[in-house]
Amino acid sequence: MGPRVFSAQADGPIDETLSLKEMQMNDREKTLRAVVVLGWVQMGMVMMAMFVIDLTHSAIGENFSNWARDMGYGELLVMTGIFTLYFFMPLLALVVRARGFRCVIAGVTIMATLFFAVHEIEHLLTGDLPFGIRHALDFSHHLLGIWVTAAAIQWARIGAPAAMPLPAVNPA
Repeated sequence: MGPRVFSAQADGPIDETLSLKEMQMNDREKTLRAVVVLGWVQMGMVMMAMFVIDLTHSAIGENFSNWARDMGYGELLVMTGIFTLYFFMPLLALVVRARGFRCVIAGVTIMATLFFAVHEIEHLLTGDLPFGIRHALDFSHHLLGIWVTAAAIQWARIGAPAAMPLPAVNPA
């Protein structure tokens, strides 16, 4: 027998018990959502660290030619979109719990992970290291992407979370 959920209605509380399976599903949904939120935050932090380290490296060497070649104005707009995605995905994953949106989050996570993996492979195949970015950060970003992708897919597959009862509206 699960915990009782009470609704503050004028005619008294409604006794709704959650089964053990429902409680476990809610716990799993919360855990996977937390992994997705935390993972997106961590990936954003790693991306910011790589960006700042590259910019600092170029400033110390007084050589910004790599930025002009690989990061033209078009790519700057792409990076702005990517940073915006990193800033808003954790918040949206935390607030919006609808199953359809969880599927969107899983799809966006898959696409972002593949985008950066392909981008890294492209740099490695052409012999052009990405501005001297330390590979530890690159591989950390890719591993985080895989971790968050796996969690996002599992999160999207879970049924809709149990709704919390809302108090009835009693017009006066």
